[in-house]
Amino acid sequence: MLTGSNQTNAYFETQMSDFGFINASTQKDNLVKTFKDLIKKYPYSYYYLHSLINNENSYSNKELTTFLNLFDDHLRLSPSGKSLAIFMKTRDVANSNSLNFVAYDPENNLREVIDTSYRLNVLSFWASWCGPCMDEITMYKKLYPLFKAKNIKLSAVSIDVNKKNYKDALSRLKMKWNQYRVNERKIDDTKNKFRFSYIPTSIFFDSKGKEIFRLSGYDSTAGKMILKAIVPYLK
Repeated sequence: MLTGSNQTNAYFETQMSDFGFINASTQKDNLVKTFKDLIKKYPYSYYYLHSLINNENSYSNKELTTFLNLFDDHLRLSPSGKSLAIFMKTRDVANSNSLNFVAYDPENNLREVIDTSYRLNVLSFWASWCGPCMDEITMYKKLYPLFKAKNIKLSAVSIDVNKKNYKDALSRLKMKWNQYRVNERKIDDTKNKFRFSYIPTSIFFDSKGKEIFRLSGYDSTAGKMILKAIVPYLK
């Protein structure tokens, strides 16, 4: 029988390292390996399993399956373990539903955001008050000529509540790609639909509406991560 100290040891070994959390970083492969090693060491850790569930959108189904299989039978068959398994099975259904997404353009016309005639659709969720979003926009200004040449639709989707701040930001930032704003009453629904809780978040969909890559947060390695992820679609 597991004692409280078993669970506590697993928690304290990683409490300063945000187990399961992966920001925009080229070190993802190394972090995934570290997390796998920790689960092998503490396969009974509810803390590790719950941390992975809280960050499930940051991982592919293959990565999540590998993690889940490293836990002991008790955790895999627990309600939390079953919840993670169900998430993986239903993720593709959620992706197909993402195709049905409308938002307002700068002229306040309601538009369909995702266009499957493109190789890829990139939804970049941002807001005028978000500091890291400004850094991400600077990055996209560098990437946009490549996206345009390779038939990749880049769409900035604002979750601003204040319309004036949104308009002022558009005027100041001069983004040349597609601009949309979510109805303020639909912001929570949009976050739930696309499964994100903070911005910036960028989600990449192929022409069938399948999510192929997601970037949550921003750091200086974000551009390299994006280019690595979309290489197959640049040919």
